[in-house]
Amino acid sequence: MTTLSYVVELEPKLWLPVRLLEGRVCRNVKVNLLCIRDEAKRILKLGNEVPTS
Repeated sequence: MTTLSYVVELEPKLWLPVRLLEGRVCRNVKVNLLCIRDEAKRILKLGNEVPTS
């Protein structure tokens, strides 16, 4: 079993609306987690392949 912990810390500037950051961070976190999932699946698949030689 593997546990993944993902932490995002932001300190927005006073002139930057937090809502803009929230949407962007949400999209980026989703993309990052999907990439991690895909890489984990790829590694798992490589580990299950039997050498041909």
